[in-house]
Amino acid sequence: MVLIPYELIKDFLKGKADFFEPLLLSFLKRILSEVGVKFGTLLIFDKSKDLISMIRAGEMEGREFLVPPDIIEREEPLIINDLENAPYNLSIKKGMINSEMVYPFRLKDGKTAVVFLPSEESFHFKEEHFERVKKVFEEFFSSLEKIENNREAIILYRCEDWEKVLNSILDNEFLLIPVKETNELEKFPIPLNFLITSCNFRCAIDCSSAFRISTKFKIPVGIIRPFKKDEESSFLCSFYSLFSFTPSHQKIIDKIKGSRFHVFSKEWKDDGRHYKISSIQRILVDGKKLKENLYFSLPYASSIFKETVGMGIKEFSKCLRMCYSLFLLSSGKPVGYASWKSGYRFCSSFSKAFFDTFGITPKSFIKFYPPQ
Repeated sequence: MVLIPYELIKDFLKGKADFFEPLLLSFLKRILSEVGVKFGTLLIFDKSKDLISMIRAGEMEGREFLVPPDIIEREEPLIINDLENAPYNLSIKKGMINSEMVYPFRLKDGKTAVVFLPSEESFHFKEEHFERVKKVFEEFFSSLEKIENNREAIILYRCEDWEKVLNSILDNEFLLIPVKETNELEKFPIPLNFLITSCNFRCAIDCSSAFRISTKFKIPVGIIRPFKKDEESSFLCSFYSLFSFTPSHQKIIDKIKGSRFHVFSKEWKDDGRHYKISSIQRILVDGKKLKENLYFSLPYASSIFKETVGMGIKEFSKCLRMCYSLFLLSSGKPVGYASWKSGYRFCSSFSKAFFDTFGITPKSFIKFYPPQ
C-alpha cells in the first residue's frame, strides 16, 4: 500500500488539476526507495505523444536529462545493462551511469507516463527490480481507486516511525492516511474508520489530542507503545473506544494483534521469556491483579519485566492507567468515573497521580481541554 499524504487526497477529491503531479512525485520517491537508486525521472505524455510534464526526484549532481524520442512507443518495461548496444537513447550520457531501467504505464485519461531509473552504483538492474516497481504501481493504483470510491480511512496520527510496519500489517485492505495536525481533519472528505497513534511511555497532556479526535468522529483509537524483542522493533497496542467495535474495527484490531510485531501474537508465545513479559502486560492491560493471575512469582516477574521493558511493572501500570483516564476525560467523562475506571479507589489518589503525571489536575484538564 502506498501511504498518500492527506493534502494530496483532499486536492484529488476537490478535482484540482495539479493534483496528479505531486502525487506522482510521492510515488516516484517510493520507487527510488524500493529499488535502491538515488535518482529518477518520470515523464508524462499526452494523447498526441507530446511531452507535457517532467517530474524528478533524488540527486544526480545537476546532470542533464536527455528525453529519449522513441521511448513513448514502448509498451513493456526494459532493463539496459549493455549501454553500448542500447535499443534507444539513454536518459543520461554514457559514462555517467552503469545501468538503466525504463518502466512505461498508461494513465486513465489517455496519457502515458514513463519512469526512468539510471544507476550510478556498481550494480546492474535485475528482474527482481521489475517486480518491486510493479508492486509499487499496483499499490499506487489500488490506493487511488480507494480514494475515488471514498473508502473508509485509517488515520495514522503522529506515528511516522510506525508507518512502514502498519503498512505491512494492514496490507491492501485499508486506506492509510498520515496526519500530523488535528486541523487537517476539519471537513475531512473521506469517512474515517479508525485512528492509530504512538506513545513512547512519556505521558503528556498533548496525547489528549488523539483522544479528542476519536471522540469527535466516534471512532476507536489504537495506541502503539514501543517494545523491543532482540533487535526487532515490536510493540504493544492498546485500543480505546466509547462505542462497541464494529466488524470492520475488530478486523483491524485482529490484524494488528495477530502480527509478528505485536507482543500478544503467536510468535511471541513461542518465546518463553517474552511470552511471560506479554502475559504481565496482558494482565495489566485487562486491569487484573498480578498476584491472582500470574503463574510464576511476582519478584521474578518484576525482575525480567524491568530488564526487558526498561521500566518497572508499577511504572508501566501507572502509565496505562493514566493514559486510559486521559482518554475518558477527553471523551467528556466526569472525574469520578475516570478515577474508578482507571483503577483508583479514591478520587484524591487519582487526582494526585494525574497531577504528578501531567502537571494539571483532572478538573483543570476538563476546564482547559473540553471535549469537542
